[in-house]
Amino acid sequence: MTDEEKIRKIISDHLGIAIQEVTLAADLRKDLNAEELEIADLLTKLEKEFSQTVTAHDARRLKTVNDVIAFFQEA
Repeated sequence: MTDEEKIRKIISDHLGIAIQEVTLAADLRKDLNAEELEIADLLTKLEKEFSQTVTAHDARRLKTVNDVIAFFQEA
């Protein structure tokens, strides 16, 4: 499983939505209806999975699924 597939699956499972809805262009808040607390919990889960830290500044710029994937692949 690639990092992209793993992140999409974690997002899907965490938000309780179909994996097909978790497209690269999907906005976490607008398209996937994630609330701030859900996003914070999701990022915490991804931090543990990828052994990375997401700062508050980083979290504010993660808008889409692609943003999240790019962030965790860059580090």
